[in-house]
Amino acid sequence: MLLAAATASAQPVYQRTRVVDPTGGAGNYTTIQAAINATTPQPGEHWTIRIYGGTYSAALTLGPGKERIDLEGVDGDAVIIDVTNADALVITGGTATNLRNNAIRNLTIKTTGTGGDGIKIDKQALAMPPRNIAIENVAIEVNGAGKSGINSVSSEDVQVVDCRIKSLQGPGVITGARWTIRNSDIEALGIGSNDGLKISGVTDVQVLDSRVNAYQNGINLTASPDVQVRGCYARGGQTGVSVIGSDAKDVLFKDCDILADGSIQNPPGVLAGVLTDFGPGPQAVFDGCRIEAVGASDAVIGFFFEVATFVHILDCKIRAVNTDSTAGAAIGVEASVSTEAPFTAIIGGSISSSAMAEKETEVYDIRLETTQPPAISGTRLSKWKGPVNSAERPRPTAQHLISVPLGSVTSILNTELLQTGEHNVDFDPPHDPGAYRLLVIVGNQAGMSQPVHIVGKDWAGNTITDKIILSDTRKQLGVKPFRSVTRVIVPAKTPGSSGQAVSVGTSDRLGLYYPISAASDVLQQARKPAAGNSYTIEAVGTVTASNATIDVSNTIQNRDSFEWTYLATK
Repeated sequence: MLLAAATASAQPVYQRTRVVDPTGGAGNYTTIQAAINATTPQPGEHWTIRIYGGTYSAALTLGPGKERIDLEGVDGDAVIIDVTNADALVITGGTATNLRNNAIRNLTIKTTGTGGDGIKIDKQALAMPPRNIAIENVAIEVNGAGKSGINSVSSEDVQVVDCRIKSLQGPGVITGARWTIRNSDIEALGIGSNDGLKISGVTDVQVLDSRVNAYQNGINLTASPDVQVRGCYARGGQTGVSVIGSDAKDVLFKDCDILADGSIQNPPGVLAGVLTDFGPGPQAVFDGCRIEAVGASDAVIGFFFEVATFVHILDCKIRAVNTDSTAGAAIGVEASVSTEAPFTAIIGGSISSSAMAEKETEVYDIRLETTQPPAISGTRLSKWKGPVNSAERPRPTAQHLISVPLGSVTSILNTELLQTGEHNVDFDPPHDPGAYRLLVIVGNQAGMSQPVHIVGKDWAGNTITDKIILSDTRKQLGVKPFRSVTRVIVPAKTPGSSGQAVSVGTSDRLGLYYPISAASDVLQQARKPAAGNSYTIEAVGTVTASNATIDVSNTIQNRDSFEWTYLATK
């Protein structure tokens, strides 16, 4: 009995071959479907239908009873399946276990006319999804609104390797569960081609060393746990990668290039990475990725959190550039006002942001408008908005501002008359406000409410813009500290008015060089009078954590020097 069992387990799987030649010269069949119809593998058999070069116009189906059949072209470029107004190849459910064991290799597949999917895998009326399918070295190009290169309405255990997939009006690939995509190129660049790669409501998907290029969303991952994307390029005209839904747990993007470039028509926003609507539990890790949003839009954001928890961004380079020359925010990382993000961290890497529009004030490496912002550790920042939590041990920092002149509302621009149109006042060399500090403006007449834009440099040498709104003759304070001022953009006068003027000067609210997490992070303030020889500890002025500023107007005298000790996020 033992010998019989061993002999049975060692039985070979028999390999059978049928040949298709459209000329009829070398093969048994002239059409592929005829060869499929003639082949019903018996237990222990596996058949290969070898296809000679030519163009085949009939749609194909691998249905029940056609498991363990491979379609293999002799030359991937020469064997062309070109189908009009239909799906080119449909693989349906098979036996009770639906272990298809089909392979599609070395083919070119096209759909034209009103189009169809290139390869459609569908369980149809059967209860279990088709499983164990390999698609290797296949080029697919499909036409038709909403049609996909590969559309897996339901499938499991599919391997897509060394493929080139292109949809002209629909998604590139829609996956099933337990898929692996390796070394493949997926494009969905036509208008209406929303997603290059769509992973929705399935589990255990791997995308390795592949390229995804889409009109709107590069990779759209919705409610899908256990997904790994490694060594890939993902580009979308609006969104590079979006991870959405409370079921999207244990998601990893490793060593990927993620890009949103704003090429979609009139994008409402350009966002390289989006995470939203997460529930409790481990969620997503982005490790060693380049994440860039570059384009013209109302808002260009490198990475956007909303209701996200347990997300880690590790050693990533995040960049946001708004190329709109007239307006548009540029935010490296934004955690929205609705985000509660415990156990979420940005560790290492860098964040940068810039905008082409000189008047744009919403330019921040990081904007945290939430009560539970992500913790940040070891990340290179230069601009920020909102308190920045440190995920590492806070770093005590001592900062001095030496010989600070008193604030003066006319120290930068003294009574500049408004003209019929907007005009610039430039400073060459740049104007030194005497310390790192906030600026002020004041009008000279009632009814003035125009915006004044001030352009200059922050402590790190980045170009910044602050917009301050005139309010009658009241002094108005800005929100960003300036190291130097290069330009004041003076608004037009109110129509019908005469003699309207604005003054621009300095305030007694001074700036810290590094972001802080809370007002309490400023531990100590000391002051040395201009004629003094030593610093005396005094009460800390009013701290505003959002832009790391301290109001010393109650204590300052002309040419006082200040020293602060605070816990900084560097």
